[in-house]
Amino acid sequence: MRTTQVEEHAVTEEELAGHVRKGYIASFDTHAALSEFVGGEPILNKLGLVLKVRNGKTKARMILDTKESGIKHVTSPSQRVILPKLLGAVLLMLFLIALSTGAAGSISSFVLDFSDPFWQIPIGDGELRCF
Repeated sequence: MRTTQVEEHAVTEEELAGHVRKGYIASFDTHAALSEFVGGEPILNKLGLVLKVRNGKTKARMILDTKESGIKHVTSPSQRVILPKLLGAVLLMLFLIALSTGAAGSISSFVLDFSDPFWQIPIGDGELRCF
């Protein structure tokens, strides 16, 4: 995994256009229009690109770099979700199956996989100028 400058990579324009199309990023022609939209003077943050190469295929993920603007140091995540390891999930499923033996009903499982979760979480109106 490698973080690179957004301007340096060929997929940048495609990634940005995709985020605008999905409504994750708003686009403005002037600084004044941006200021009006966020309700004050915007705090500008850099964009970064995380590149992962797996099986010879490169995947790019766009991130918001809030370190330089100082936003990172005045915010903190209220919750950090730690996903279970595969072995833990299998053991738990086996445990549930053992408990349910002879019970009416059956055990089933499912997976939720979110695409671009950071970009899908709404930002409060009062915080728009920071992000």
